[in-house]
Amino acid sequence: MNPAADLQRILAGPLAVGATLWPGLPQALAVRGIYDAPTELADVGGEVKHVTYAPSFHLGTQEAAGLKRGDQVEIEPRPALGAPGGRYEIKNALPDGTGVTILELMEA
Repeated sequence: MNPAADLQRILAGPLAVGATLWPGLPQALAVRGIYDAPTELADVGGEVKHVTYAPSFHLGTQEAAGLKRGDQVEIEPRPALGAPGGRYEIKNALPDGTGVTILELMEA
């Protein structure tokens, strides 16, 4: 089992979404990754629940090198894959130790 090799196979396939790291800056970098926006049910006190979305973008750790909190990423729209597209700010860049980094995102 090789997660980095698995990611490369996925990124070459139809589930990958294009993105630009540091859009509009000299170091802008086009990458491919997996966009995910899972639905979360958040307890806001009492009996009322609130649905939130915590979007993330999974990409190779090598491509994510140098990213930090506050940097921006622009995701290409791919509605069929649930990726609305748009510009996001990175909350956290979390390398998982297998060659994959998960970017926790929030709308910019």
